[in-house]
Amino acid sequence: MKMGRTSLRAVAISILAVVSLVLPGLNSVANAGPNDTWIYLVVNNSACGTATPRGILGNVQPTGWTTNSWDNGDSVIYPLVRKNVRNNVSLQVRCEIKRGLVWVPAGYRTISQSIYPTTFQQTIRVG
Repeated sequence: MKMGRTSLRAVAISILAVVSLVLPGLNSVANAGPNDTWIYLVVNNSACGTATPRGILGNVQPTGWTTNSWDNGDSVIYPLVRKNVRNNVSLQVRCEIKRGLVWVPAGYRTISQSIYPTTFQQTIRVG
């Protein structure tokens, strides 16, 4: 099939448009900082005094990872962090006491701490 000049021009413009969209993305990947990774972030029981940490809302900078709702039932979250740099962690922790078979809220604690993760699935304790 023979293509006319108009068709070739349209194909060339389309290819240039795609390349111009892809190249900036490749450049930003090449200039990206340290790798982002997932870790286990554990709130120490002592953060709640005599109660137990059982609900967590969290935010991590510089990745911007944020919970949208309470992570309930234990003192562990699995946030996205940036390896080999300081990450600022801000947590709202719900402390609970077990009364019979039921856990009841006993108060809330705020934890703001700087962490320095170095490996995937590393466990870091805060509070």
